[in-house]
Amino acid sequence: MTTSFGPSYVRAIVPYVAGKPISEVVREFGLDEATIVKLASNENPLGMPESAQRAMVQAASELGRYPDANAFELKAALGERYGVPSDWITLGNGSNDILEIAAHAFVQKGESNLMRSTRSRSMPWPRKVLAHARSSCRP
Repeated sequence: MTTSFGPSYVRAIVPYVAGKPISEVVREFGLDEATIVKLASNENPLGMPESAQRAMVQAASELGRYPDANAFELKAALGERYGVPSDWITLGNGSNDILEIAAHAFVQKGESNLMRSTRSRSMPWPRKVLAHARSSCRP
């Protein structure tokens, strides 16, 4: 018996595939790196805009303080922009954080689950978070 987990629109999401770094394109196609302009991955071939540089310098004065962990102002602005209550919005520090939150929400104590094994040091959470469940890793 197969059980569908989560709404169909979530199951239909295609995983993100990162763009190739310029160095890989150079190796793969034998190109001169100086002739390549990368327009993917939110990279700007013209460099950081001066307005962004000014904003970073201005924000640097607040780096000695922890930010609002609940991101009240950001959630309020996002809620207003998208017409949803701010308590519908979940924020995290990257996709790993969101995945950890989802695991806490959906994997119950004693349940079995299967996760992809990864060699990435950037994802140390699965074993820690799912310690209360029977976890199996597969490549």
